[in-house]
Amino acid sequence: KRAESAIQALPDDPNSHYFHAFNLGRYSQSISVIKALSQGIGGKIQTSLQNALELEPDYVDALLGLVWTYEHRYQVTDDTLYSDPMRRTLNRAYALDSLRASSNAVKGYAAYEYDNDADGAFRYLRRALELNPNDDLVYMLPGYYLLYLGLYEQAIPYIEKAVALDPQYFWSPYKLGW
Repeated sequence: KRAESAIQALPDDPNSHYFHAFNLGRYSQSISVIKALSQGIGGKIQTSLQNALELEPDYVDALLGLVWTYEHRYQVTDDTLYSDPMRRTLNRAYALDSLRASSNAVKGYAAYEYDNDADGAFRYLRRALELNPNDDLVYMLPGYYLLYLGLYEQAIPYIEKAVALDPQYFWSPYKLGW
């Protein structure tokens, strides 16, 4: 409700729309991404992010949020319709801020998830850790990549660190089987 009030009070402020999307995203994680998508929350998040981007086209946080809306939909539906906009949006966010840890982490994720590019993935993921070692995303994504490679013992410390940094994020505890 606070986020909706912010949009009503400040409709021309991209941050009010981003704040709305962010809060809906956190709520979605608390009920499960699948339930959130079935309730139309994913569409509301996407709309809020797109509204923020209409007001501020170079808003990197909103671009990265939009990347994750496409990615979560792709992961749940396996519909490749979402992979192309995810890649375009990610490339735009990275071009705007290649020194952001989250931009590098997500580029690394895309390198292994979509391109099967181990060298590229490790390069971006290492860079993300160098840029911000206090961001759960920069631990979560290397952990996932190591899981996908079957390197379970190496993956666990990364995912445990991601959980310690952000215990509310659904996927990290799920990957650990908690």
